[in-house]
Amino acid sequence: MVSKWRNRSDYIQWQNHSKEKTTSHQHELRCFYINARSLVRKFDHFELWVHDLEPDNIDVTESWTNSHILDSELALAEYDLF
Repeated sequence: MVSKWRNRSDYIQWQNHSKEKTTSHQHELRCFYINARSLVRKFDHFELWVHDLEPDNIDVTESWTNSHILDSELALAEYDLF
């Protein structure tokens, strides 16, 4: 699973002291799930999908990776791989 954390002001709950009213802004969580059946072979397409969709969370099943494939080969900018 890969997660992207965004540091946006819309996550912050703030209080308007002059009106004494609390306002909360919300952000939709965008998830991308793929049954890859060999992620390494399709990684270029995968990167394009992620770039176009800009999901907050990416879940991959059937990646068909093994111990000879380094995590750095599957790394995506702004995402944590675990």
